[in-house]
Amino acid sequence: MQIQRFCLYKQIELFQETQYLIKSKIGNKEADKFFQEAQYVVALGSNDFINNYLMPVYSDSWIYPDDSFVQYLMQTLREQLSANEMIKKLGFKPINQTHNAAPSPVPAVAP
Repeated sequence: MQIQRFCLYKQIELFQETQYLIKSKIGNKEADKFFQEAQYVVALGSNDFINNYLMPVYSDSWIYPDDSFVQYLMQTLREQLSANEMIKKLGFKPINQTHNAAPSPVPAVAP
């Protein structure tokens, strides 16, 4: 099994491709209605430290000392949060924002 990781920008690009595919199948009007009525979840950073640093299959723990990885992760999350405008252009409407107080393998659940 090969594990792949996609940055948020790649995930947005793949979602755009999915939107275009759906529009080509059912038409712009129906697709726009579909996407406007859909609910989306964007979760950032809920388990990045555990899954990307502490797992032996990834080289991140060999490349970065603890403090450097934390700084790298914080910068990456800042950049991803700045993608908010890009996400809104795709039709995402913020409903709720939540975060985990500490890195955790358990996903955060919005009430």
